[in-house]
Amino acid sequence: MKNKARAQTKRRQAAAQKTKQRAEKIRQGKHQPTKGKRALPPVTTETFTDAAFKFWLAHGANYILSSYTDGTWTPLFPTIYEGACLEPDFLARTVMSKFNADPAAWPPEAKAALAWTVQDRASVYIYQREATRRLRSNDPACNHDELCLQPHNPIVWQLFDFLRQKLLQRKVI
Repeated sequence: MKNKARAQTKRRQAAAQKTKQRAEKIRQGKHQPTKGKRALPPVTTETFTDAAFKFWLAHGANYILSSYTDGTWTPLFPTIYEGACLEPDFLARTVMSKFNADPAAWPPEAKAALAWTVQDRASVYIYQREATRRLRSNDPACNHDELCLQPHNPIVWQLFDFLRQKLLQRKVI
């Protein structure tokens, strides 16, 4: 009985040590997923600058709050198209103050926009890259990097309408 308990204690200690090492690797950004899973490269400030990240948070919120099906462009943050750089916490507070009623009474697009404004850098980068890819596949000769930064671009708007629909289908919103 003693040996069995001692072996079980050793296994627990080894598992705890392994968990601690994995957490440290994740914190340092050196974690590699287990076999069979594809690792995404880390999205750093060199890959996706702070200015681009902040712009795309506000840009996405503008698209989500505007109605793609009706074609009504109603941006909450129009100053970003004139060069303003808004902080992520300001974006979330602005969405919350615009729809300051009880969150249960919010329109669905407000909930989706708020969810977008708190996304991490990697998620926002993925949507930025997808918008660029869709513009490039639509017209290879166009300046897709510049086009995806413009307000109410139909291809980018369609992408964010897809995201909006996905966010609205989730039960947590």
